[in-house]
Amino acid sequence: MSTRPNAGTMPEHDPIGNDVREARRERTFGPDAVCVLCLEPDLVKLRPVDPKILRDLDKAALRRCARSTLELDHLVGKAIDKHLTVPLCHNCHLEVTELRRCVGASMKAPPTTLHAVRSAVLSLVAAMPKAQALGAKMADGINGVIDGLDRELPSWRTKTWARWPWTH
Repeated sequence: MSTRPNAGTMPEHDPIGNDVREARRERTFGPDAVCVLCLEPDLVKLRPVDPKILRDLDKAALRRCARSTLELDHLVGKAIDKHLTVPLCHNCHLEVTELRRCVGASMKAPPTTLHAVRSAVLSLVAAMPKAQALGAKMADGINGVIDGLDRELPSWRTKTWARWPWTH
């Protein structure tokens, strides 16, 4: 069955060219490629993974991902865990990334473990809309602890037990 947007509704300008592109998408992406967030299976709406974003993966993972229609989303940000990824379609990846920006999840290296936990919670809930209320409460609680520590124990960020990544 054709995955072309106008299949069956309008005359095709270049049916052979359309068939060639459709066959190329199916060869490149495989028959069962879907976004794990929206479950979008339409190959026309998906795009290949950019190999530049895969440089941290091993060769076997790179070969698997390069053949997919999806992009790898770093669930908690590369600075916290560069290996924790899920496949998302380009549109969902953009949407989740923007949600992370909106809720204040930092993708920069966190200065302390608490900052890493807060960022990870915010990043995860941005990708899971049903968990957003709980995640917001958890992040607010973590913010309260960070603010309290900053007030009551200003040097806490320099302590070995507070550093990220854990180095002790």
